[in-house]
Amino acid sequence: MKQTDRYKYPARLPKQLHGVIKAAGKLADRSINAQITAMLRDSLDRFPVLQALPAVLHKLDQPFGVRIDPALQQSLVEACEVADPSRSFNQELVGRLMVMVPTSHQALIESWDQLDQILSDVVGSGHLAQYDLHDLRSRRESFEWLLKHTLAVDAVSIHS
Repeated sequence: MKQTDRYKYPARLPKQLHGVIKAAGKLADRSINAQITAMLRDSLDRFPVLQALPAVLHKLDQPFGVRIDPALQQSLVEACEVADPSRSFNQELVGRLMVMVPTSHQALIESWDQLDQILSDVVGSGHLAQYDLHDLRSRRESFEWLLKHTLAVDAVSIHS
């Protein structure tokens, strides 16, 4: 299928979800777009209609252009309309991607979001000694890498 035959959608993804999908795609030897397409197809097979969406949809901060074939796009639009006519296509797309990340991992992603915000506020306040600030940043980066790596490895093994 040519690139021009695909529906182009400017999706907005939670930053952590984008990282998990990117890592999972790399492990599966797929592009991010191919990983998203595979996850969306699998989600439609497993969950024809999503009655409820994951709570993480409140923070959609990672812009990403998704290219999907017209048949998949139409199936997603139909599923979205059946579930909730007021639901946006972006909410449907991101909700389906979140559902394809194991449930326990959704809690990890939400926890990371909260922890990251608190750490950013503390670091931004400037009330820490330079050594503590460096140590805090280093530990946050280590935790984020470990979280993304763990989620990606688990996602690939579950969906392979």
